[in-house]
Amino acid sequence: MTAPPLNPLSHAVRQALMTHLATAEKDPAVQIILITGAGTNFSAGADIKEMADLSGSLGVASEPQLTTVVRAIEACNKPVIAAIDGFALGGGCEVALSCHYRVASPRARLGLPEVKIGLIPGAGGTQRLPRLVPIDLALHMITTGATVKAGDALQAGLVDHISAPGQDLIAAAVAHVRGQPDFVEGGHVADARRSGRRALVSGAEAISEACAKALAKCGAPVMGREPVWSAIEALRAAAARGATFEGGLETEGHLFSRLLASQQSRGRRHLFLAEREASRMPAPSPKPSPVKQVGIIGAGTMGSGIAIAHLMVGLEVVLVDANPEALQRGVKLVQGSLMRAVKRGKLSEQAAMAAGAKLKTAGSIGKELSQVDMVIEAVVEKMELKKAIFKQLDDACRDGAVLCTNTSTLDVDAIAAATRRPHACMGMHFFSPAQAMPLVECVRGRASSPHTIATTLGAAKRLGKVGVLVGNCDGFVGNRMLKGYQDEVLFMLEEGATPRQIDTVMRDFGMLLGPLETSDLAGNDISWLIRKARGLTDPARRDPGARYCALGDALCEAGRFGQKVGRGWYRYDAGDSRSKGKAPQDDPEVAALIDAHRRAHGVAMPRAIVADEIAERCLLPMLNEAFLILGEGIADRPGDIDVVWVYGYAWPVWKGGPMFWADELGLDVVLAKLRAYGARHPDVAHWRPAPLLEELVARGETSVMSWQRGRAAAAAAAAASAQSSKL
Repeated sequence: MTAPPLNPLSHAVRQALMTHLATAEKDPAVQIILITGAGTNFSAGADIKEMADLSGSLGVASEPQLTTVVRAIEACNKPVIAAIDGFALGGGCEVALSCHYRVASPRARLGLPEVKIGLIPGAGGTQRLPRLVPIDLALHMITTGATVKAGDALQAGLVDHISAPGQDLIAAAVAHVRGQPDFVEGGHVADARRSGRRALVSGAEAISEACAKALAKCGAPVMGREPVWSAIEALRAAAARGATFEGGLETEGHLFSRLLASQQSRGRRHLFLAEREASRMPAPSPKPSPVKQVGIIGAGTMGSGIAIAHLMVGLEVVLVDANPEALQRGVKLVQGSLMRAVKRGKLSEQAAMAAGAKLKTAGSIGKELSQVDMVIEAVVEKMELKKAIFKQLDDACRDGAVLCTNTSTLDVDAIAAATRRPHACMGMHFFSPAQAMPLVECVRGRASSPHTIATTLGAAKRLGKVGVLVGNCDGFVGNRMLKGYQDEVLFMLEEGATPRQIDTVMRDFGMLLGPLETSDLAGNDISWLIRKARGLTDPARRDPGARYCALGDALCEAGRFGQKVGRGWYRYDAGDSRSKGKAPQDDPEVAALIDAHRRAHGVAMPRAIVADEIAERCLLPMLNEAFLILGEGIADRPGDIDVVWVYGYAWPVWKGGPMFWADELGLDVVLAKLRAYGARHPDVAHWRPAPLLEELVARGETSVMSWQRGRAAAAAAAAASAQSSKL
């Protein structure tokens, strides 16, 4: 398979496998057939892009399908070896399962991660795997997508042999097979070598029991659980009374086809491709500078979390805080996190000690930062403080060092203007807890150089984060979209909804937490301070023609800052056994506060608000803002917006992201609903449709993703034309 580095099983690769297999089987000079991957991987599986078009000549439905390929491999009359180096994932693993022998390098990893894109193995993986390994491992691999290291695969029976370190894999594979007592040179292959003909390793009864327990734990196939449920059902089919291998394949195929057409799988596949696209450096892009030592300004929760993220990947960190007590607390947070990583098996004790030794501290910005490659400022959201810090950093850091701010809302250009090197300044907006959350919004300023952008994106990738390049505006992508969502929540509370009602609707949509639960968790005072800084809490300063709800302000004035004080939109009883005392309880004091606010603002008769209206009023303003963001060039692609919201704000992965969801609703439907709500609420700006959305609907566009693909193709053609004209 020669499409490195991942060797995806595209139509062309599948066709080549069939052609070469048939040729080798007929050739009397060929004694052994060996399948391997070019480069450093066996195969990472299906070509996801092909799945987008089932009807096209090169789609998944085009022959030879992978099911045809693996059947031909297994049925071959000459010994077929899978020589596995690097990853054998998904369809690549299914190719290996169909071979008569599997020989792996020490660095090989095998897995069936289809559930992560809303599918199950569709080329016999659910039927061949339990004929090679115990059911517990088969369930674990197929329902979680986990990979298995070579040593564990050998112990379980998934591979037959591991080559010695430094040994040529192909030579080792051939030598191992020739040494087997049942090997016949260029001839008969024993049925025991064909995985589809083997007996189930754990036996039918044990498999049925294990699958029944797994199904009970999984629950109904809804809310994104469809692929896991289907995976268990496919495994159970292998052990059903009177089941045959062919019957199991038929069940697997039916479940796979149903998942392939489902919205949840389309959403997951879209997100998979969007994440890959977002992680690519913008072209043309210079080579990023290596980042080995990082300065972090501010030892609070965010700064300490950013320090932990860097130490966990082996980088040196200088943690700076002018407050000695805060610095000491930050160091304790770092040390505690490293020790917990040891307990969880994420780090060895030796690795944790080595990481801890790479942490240095300083009480001021000075010589300790003179040789760092990058600085990330993570102090409180006060513009003048950040400007003062960047001015000091400009003096303290060497030429070539990149200066980043972790601001979540402030103007990156204004902060960069405090330095003599605005070209070397960027935003790196981490999400809390920074050591765990996968997203970083990498915010380009007006003056940010291509080299600075490349280095910042490269630094995010080095941390194992999903770095998304966004433009500079108030709130960037994620927090800017959040504003309309939060405003509508308050408006609906004012009109008659309850906190529990709103949170339940949004949980039912798929959000991990409702908006008011989220606010309590983050701290209600954080958004209150931002509203104060913007003058929104002062009636004399805010726009008199724009609707404003002061419920959140009243809540904070009552000291209800959220979970950290035990009181917010809900009450959090210390004695509650659920969620370590953090289970939200309805609080009569909040109901009284809302009632008093309604009376003060002339809402004499609160109205009942149905679930559909709650969902639409929470979500449609976000979609509208996303179209504004896209039209202004703050986000380069609609998929970038989806990546931000899935990885930073817990949008349900099985719904693909806000822009994917807009496509599923229909752009014309989104526009019509925005106009309808705008007519009812003319004093609310976020109901005014984005010009880009209106333009797309007027042109008859039905999908923002299709529009983006057309735009990208046109840009690529223009670039190619410009390049050819230069030649």
